[in-house]
Amino acid sequence: MGRGAKFVIFLLFLLVILSLALSGYSIWQLLIFREKALVLQHAALEGISRALQELEAFDQATIEYTVQINEQIPVKAVVPFQENLQVPIQATIPISEEISTTAAVEISQLGLSIPVDITLPLVLDVPVDITVPINIDRQVPVSTTVPLRLEVPIVVKLSETDLGRYVELLKQELKDLEQALSVAQE
Repeated sequence: MGRGAKFVIFLLFLLVILSLALSGYSIWQLLIFREKALVLQHAALEGISRALQELEAFDQATIEYTVQINEQIPVKAVVPFQENLQVPIQATIPISEEISTTAAVEISQLGLSIPVDITLPLVLDVPVDITVPINIDRQVPVSTTVPLRLEVPIVVKLSETDLGRYVELLKQELKDLEQALSVAQE
């Protein structure tokens, strides 16, 4: 065997050793990468699980605030008013008058009629007991300004807003991602 053949064999031996070393180093790096990927996958699954728990609490989340209303409200209206009333009247009306009149005095034996001016005193107490019906049918115009001062509490459940729909979509996407990462872990 010549010197050239020995050199070629030595060179091939060195290349085989170098190839084995590079393959070992590549496998070692792949194992390190796989371990880091598994750690990242585990951390991602934990993060997704926490995010889903937080999003589940969103279903009960509310925004509460109080609206202050301090306004002057103009009111103009015509109010129909119809009423039938029975008004009882009970009273005693005193009448004290003197009535002047002319009376004819007739003397039948003489066939005479003599006019006489007389004044008659009239003193009476007249009792009145009556019920008077009164019908009221009117249009009553009303024009005023009403002060309105209110504190209105408002409670908005966030899951019932448009934001709730987007949170549901986000939860579904996170569940899908969690499932995909779980399958890749097996």
